[in-house]
Amino acid sequence: MFSINLSKREKSIFIITAVLIAAALLFNFLLEPGIEKFRTANNEIAVKKAVIKKYAGLLEKKDLITAEYSRYAGSDKDISQVLNYLENLAGSLRVRTRNIKPGQVFESVLYNEYKLELEVEGEPEYIIKFLSEIARFPALIVLKKFDLKLFSQDPLMFKGTIILSKILI
Repeated sequence: MFSINLSKREKSIFIITAVLIAAALLFNFLLEPGIEKFRTANNEIAVKKAVIKKYAGLLEKKDLITAEYSRYAGSDKDISQVLNYLENLAGSLRVRTRNIKPGQVFESVLYNEYKLELEVEGEPEYIIKFLSEIARFPALIVLKKFDLKLFSQDPLMFKGTIILSKILI
């Protein structure tokens, strides 16, 4: 067909170049994608092992977690306990509570949320202490809304509405 007369040196350079091109193509199109898939698979395995290790640790602590969960598990007794706590706390901090309205219960798959609305009257310093003590109560109580207004001509008397949410598990 078509023949080219090449010297011995040119033939060896041509063969070396062809081998290098073939090796580069083999590496770029076959070996490198395989190595990348292998690395990706190893990384995924490492992540799965870490997740399994984490869940195994949680499984080992199952009894402790269950005990902690049952400590915060709610019931109707918890609601009366919270109401009693709020009244006692308000009395000790010179904050008057009025018009405590039990709200509706919002049911979810994992928990129920019990809303509670109350009106407070007092000096701002004591109302703030009252709110901070509510936040420290270990019964999953969340402050949803707080509205504070000047109650009278006295600049130290405020009146406010507080909406709390108690999580019942």
